[in-house]
Amino acid sequence: MAPDNLYAAHAARDARFDGVYFLGVKSTGVYCRSVCPAKTPKRVNCVFFMGAAAAEREGFRPSLRCLPECAPGVRLPDLADAHGLGAWATRELMSGVRRGGEAKGVEEIAARAGVTSRHLRRLVLAHAGATPIEIVQTQRLLMAKQLAGQTKLSMDGVARASGFGSVRRLQTAFRERYGLSIRDVRRKGGEVANGGVLTLQVGYRPPMQWEHMLEFLAGRAIPGVEVVGDGVYARTWRSASDPKVSGWWRVRLDAARHRVMIEVSEGLAMEAGEIVATVRRMFDLDAQPQVIDEWLARSERFAASVKQAPGLRIPGAADGFECGVRAILGQQVTLKAATTLMARVASKWGAPLETGVAGLTRLTPTAAKMSTVSVDELGELGVIRQRGKSIIALAEMMKKQSKDGGVPQRAEGMIEELQEVPGIGPWTARYIAMRAWGSPDVFVSGDLVLRKMLGVERDREAERIAEAWRPWRSYAVMHLWRMASQDAQLSKSKVGTRRKQK
Repeated sequence: MAPDNLYAAHAARDARFDGVYFLGVKSTGVYCRSVCPAKTPKRVNCVFFMGAAAAEREGFRPSLRCLPECAPGVRLPDLADAHGLGAWATRELMSGVRRGGEAKGVEEIAARAGVTSRHLRRLVLAHAGATPIEIVQTQRLLMAKQLAGQTKLSMDGVARASGFGSVRRLQTAFRERYGLSIRDVRRKGGEVANGGVLTLQVGYRPPMQWEHMLEFLAGRAIPGVEVVGDGVYARTWRSASDPKVSGWWRVRLDAARHRVMIEVSEGLAMEAGEIVATVRRMFDLDAQPQVIDEWLARSERFAASVKQAPGLRIPGAADGFECGVRAILGQQVTLKAATTLMARVASKWGAPLETGVAGLTRLTPTAAKMSTVSVDELGELGVIRQRGKSIIALAEMMKKQSKDGGVPQRAEGMIEELQEVPGIGPWTARYIAMRAWGSPDVFVSGDLVLRKMLGVERDREAERIAEAWRPWRSYAVMHLWRMASQDAQLSKSKVGTRRKQK
C-alpha cells in the first residue's frame, strides 16, 4: 500500500492492518501499531515500516502504549520466488526467538532452503528491511518487554526466557536500543497476573471465527490432555528443553480488543515464549483474513461461505507429534473412533499431572516414549498393526529431528519427509503439514469429504480444481469442511422433522 493509504488506515485505527505495518513518529522517536489509541500524528512526521526490526534499525523505539510486541505477525504463503523465500526465512528467524531458545542460525535455515547463507541474508534484508542479526535482537528485546510489562516473572527469568542469559546483558541491550531501563517497563505496567498465573496477550486481525475454531478443536480434544468449553481452550504442556518442567495453559478471546489472552501456570513461566509462539500458530493469529477472504470469494464456490464465516482460520495443533499420531489413528475411521483410540494412547503412555484445572490430568505422550512401545502393546488398545507400525516409525523420526534441532522445512519438504514413514500417505502427510505447521497452501488430497463437496471421484480431479485456490488452499479446505458439516446438520435436521411428522 502507498504511504498515504497506510496513513488513512492508521487514522481510522483499522485493526485489519495491525502488524502489517508499523508507523514511526519522527517527532517522538516512537513506532506504533495501526490500532494505537494515541492521537494521530501529523502526516509530515510519519514514516512507515513493514516490520518492527526495520523500524528499530532506523532508531525508533516501541510504544509503551500500544505494545508492538503484542501485534500479530504476517503469515505469507510459501511462494517459491525470492520474496517468498525471504518471508519464510524471516519467519523462521523470528519463531526461534519467540520460542525462548537459541535463535536458528542463518546457515541452518539456508541449508534447509538450498541456498547460500549470503544469499539468504540478502533475501531477508530485501523482505524485512533488516538483517538477520537485527531481526533476532529486536525479537529478543520485544519478548523481554512483553514479559516484563505483562507478568510478575523475575528480571532474571525475563532475561533467560528472552535469550539474554543475564539481567546485566538484557539491561545493557535495552538501554542501548531504547534509552530505557527494563525496570521502567515494569513500573509503567501492563496486565499483571495474580495467584501465580502469568497472563499474556497477543493481537489478531479481525474478523475471527472463534466458535468455529473451538468447535473443531473440541471434536478432536484428547481427554485428560485438552479441555474445550465456555469459550476457552486449555491443555497440559511439557517443556521441550526440559521434560521435568510441565504445567498447563489456556486461551480465551477478547473480541472487543482484537486479542487473545493466554494464561500460563507458574511452573511454565520460563516457557512463556514457546507457549506464545505455539498459540500464534495454533490459532492462526498471524493470518490476514481480509486478503484470504477476498481471494477465495472470487470463486462462486466459496463466496457464500466467506460471507457467512469471514475470518475462518486453520485450527492448528500444539504438538506436532501428537497431531501426527492423531492423523494416523484417524485413517479410514470416524472422528469419534479416532478420539477414543487417542484417549487410550494418552491414558496408557501420557504421564499423570496434577494441575488443579478440571479435566487436565495428564501430559501427551512424547515421541521418545512412543518410540519404545511395541506394535502388540498398541494392538491391545485396538490399534491395527499397520497403524501401530506407522506411529512407532513417526515417533522415531520425530525423536531424531528433536535431537538434531529440527529446523522446520517449507511445506513441500515436510510432506515429502512425512511420506517416507511407512503407512503415511498423501492425506495424512498433508493433514499434518496443514495443522501441525500451519501451512497455508495445502490441499488435503485423498479426503473423501473434499471429493464429495467438489463432485468428483478421483483425487487428481480434486487436485486439479484446487490449483485455482493457490496460495490459500488450506483455507479453502476449511471452508469446504465447514460447508460439508453444515450440509450434514441440515440433512440430520430434515430427517428429524420427517420422523416427528410420522
